[in-house]
Amino acid sequence: MYPIYICYDSELSSLDREAVKSAVDEICAKFNRQVIIYGDNAWSDPTKGFSSADWYVKKAKEYMPNQTQLNARLLIELMRHEPWQDANPHIDMILVSDDLTAEHNGDWLNFCFGLTCGRFVANSVHRYKSLNDLERFLAVKAVVLHEIGHVLGAAADLNRSHTEEKIGPHCTNPNCVMRQGLNLATWVKHARECNSHGSWYCPQCLADIKNSQI
Repeated sequence: MYPIYICYDSELSSLDREAVKSAVDEICAKFNRQVIIYGDNAWSDPTKGFSSADWYVKKAKEYMPNQTQLNARLLIELMRHEPWQDANPHIDMILVSDDLTAEHNGDWLNFCFGLTCGRFVANSVHRYKSLNDLERFLAVKAVVLHEIGHVLGAAADLNRSHTEEKIGPHCTNPNCVMRQGLNLATWVKHARECNSHGSWYCPQCLADIKNSQI
């Protein structure tokens, strides 16, 4: 199974960082996964690129200098071309402070909380900045768990019961973080429900992840 590497840019608040750590604790408690949080630290020589979350954000802005949002797919393509992915394959997740967008079926989304392609995930905390501390903490924790769930195959099979196509396959079970949330209010509602329930993944999605070969 691939280890999970998580990084975030230097603009993330201390609250956001605590939420990431809480999500990682949840993953480690339920699944036999190695998770390494690089945070905003550089993991290689900054002069050679592919060295930190800030480098990825800077590079993405260079490709689209006149945009107010970052292209989530571009961030993912940059991660996909990490020079050490071949020798040391792993799951990569980046969290950024800038707003994200992505192309879907030929159109650009107004925004996206996160995007997963294969083993690569780009998340944004931008939309959560208006929330109170509790809601922000839960929303950030939820987006980390949700996108990691996608990587590990949760609700990926549309032939599975309690699964729907809504900009990708998603769970429809109550109190499951793999439900789709297309606006901030719904996302916060789902995160609150999962937190109150005490389990972020439903039994079906837990089984999907535990059976993952990734």
